[in-house]
Amino acid sequence: NECGDGEGIVESGVTLISKVGDDLYGKGFRETFTKRGMNVEYVSVSSNAPTGTAPIFVDSNGENCIAICTGANDLLSKSDITRAAQVWKAGDIVGAQLEIPVAITEYALQLAAEKECVTVLNTAPGMALSASL
Repeated sequence: NECGDGEGIVESGVTLISKVGDDLYGKGFRETFTKRGMNVEYVSVSSNAPTGTAPIFVDSNGENCIAICTGANDLLSKSDITRAAQVWKAGDIVGAQLEIPVAITEYALQLAAEKECVTVLNTAPGMALSASL
């Protein structure tokens, strides 16, 4: 969910790899990203899980807590990554985060490194990580 609604990011030339549910959120995300010029070719739609969400709760002291409901993101697979990685080339920037299975994030970053891409990992949500990450 590094893109949120796409506000404040460089949109032209951005390709998103994700999985959304066959629901209003998934349709809305794909439409919004497409309107902003992002490539959604690698955003697949799952009929087995809803689109992931991350509601933010704020307590009376202003502290927030984000509840991550991974939904279809949990179904992102190595084959989804492999398919998208076919177009990566040296110097491309590949960003990743931990809202998908960690093994899939590791796999994506490994492929990116093999192709001499620049990799960026947002380590959210916080968790114990392997040395390879």
